[in-house]
Amino acid sequence: MKTILLLIVLFFASFPAQAQWIDGTVPYNDYAFLSLATMGNNLIAVCGGEVFRSTDLGNTWLDANNGIEYTSDVEMLFTYGSGIFVGTAFNAAILYSNDTGQTWQARHNGFISEGGGPFVQLGGDTIIASAGTSGVYRSIDTGLMWNPIDTMPPYLASRQYARCFAASNGYVFAGTFENGIFRSSDAGNTWENIFSALPSDDPVLCLAAMGSCIEFTELVLGIS
Repeated sequence: MKTILLLIVLFFASFPAQAQWIDGTVPYNDYAFLSLATMGNNLIAVCGGEVFRSTDLGNTWLDANNGIEYTSDVEMLFTYGSGIFVGTAFNAAILYSNDTGQTWQARHNGFISEGGGPFVQLGGDTIIASAGTSGVYRSIDTGLMWNPIDTMPPYLASRQYARCFAASNGYVFAGTFENGIFRSSDAGNTWENIFSALPSDDPVLCLAAMGSCIEFTELVLGIS
């Protein structure tokens, strides 16, 4: 296992030395991108709480908020097949676009949120979304109807709420604000804490699952 982890770390460490970066632009100079996604030749971004689209690799940006009732409130993007979802922070909205963000339709029936959160696709039409301190919701029909997962641990429905998700090999992983990482093998019905050794004040900001390994922040762990 030590050899496997070493090879993974070396791979990620050697890649940036070969990469080349070119300056792009942001729609608002005083705001960073909160979320980015690609759809064909289009780059979709959240900046300053609004949605923008670029067709020239980020050199210029077009407004892509048609159909979003409360702009300056968008936090998260999630690509799904040929479409894309956005989640907003305070008005409990989930919206969907199948035309690269040119128009948006509401898909938040049953979803009650106190903060916009991440999404993860578990396969087929099943999607899990964090509702911030309101817990975690699941849809089995591509977001047309959402239902709360009542069996979530209290840590995922309080200040230690799920901040990020990843899915791999039949598992879904949830990184929390203050209580490590949880794993579910039954589409979110039950959860177990698989790594609670993080300092209590260090949130898990990002998860990436690759086969039997999961990467978060700057750590790589083998998951059995």
